[in-house]
Amino acid sequence: MKRELYTLADEEFGYFISNLHEQMKKEDLSYVLVGGTAVQAHIFKRLTDQTKKTLSELILSDELRIQDYIRATDDIDLAISSRVLEREGYVNFNRKMNRVLDMLETEEVISPSEEFLLSYKLIRRGIKRPRFQIYVDGEGNDEMQIAMNIGRDKKDLQNLDSENYDTFVDGGQTLQIPFNKDFIISANVIKPEHLIVSKVAKFRAKDTMDVHSLSDLIRDCGEELNLSEIKKLLLPDYEKNYRRFLDLANLTNNLNNH
Repeated sequence: MKRELYTLADEEFGYFISNLHEQMKKEDLSYVLVGGTAVQAHIFKRLTDQTKKTLSELILSDELRIQDYIRATDDIDLAISSRVLEREGYVNFNRKMNRVLDMLETEEVISPSEEFLLSYKLIRRGIKRPRFQIYVDGEGNDEMQIAMNIGRDKKDLQNLDSENYDTFVDGGQTLQIPFNKDFIISANVIKPEHLIVSKVAKFRAKDTMDVHSLSDLIRDCGEELNLSEIKKLLLPDYEKNYRRFLDLANLTNNLNNH
């Protein structure tokens, strides 16, 4: 059974994501977060910008309920540019990724709030699906784990044309989300249109929630989605899903204009 445990508002998860970003930069590995973690990043970035509050302040605020916007996860899905593997070769790419994993394994670090000691132990090594055990103040159990799903090849893009894989990575955005006044969560994240396309192509129950939350918040923030780009990527193979997305996001009136 897949578990849904963490959001970026959890210190142990937010710190891990930001450390991952730093280690990927050090190894010159071009990447974007995709999936549920990417949805969280886009939503939290907009909520903190909109309310002028840090993430720590936001989760303690009575102004909104985080669970109305965010679906928790224990997975980190990321896509690395396929050109990295072509440039580095299989052996050197594996060396770089193993260095990243080694640096993510942290014996002891002070949490962003400075209230806890965090530790991360690599319990399953692998370039595709590594897993980390988390400890807070020395305590950990089987539920406190983070799994990573790492894509590095065009064929790792599911449902959609594999030629879109590097387009999604190249179009990514660096988001900075203030956790508190002293710590900022940084990550490269797939852009909203590409994230929505990847979820609309599947349209599982969790994808429906993610698409609804993200598209509604983007509209509430006064932003406009590039529907032409979304339509281009989804049609003709996913026309039914595209129309369902327009209805879900209250954009049906735009159908004939895009």
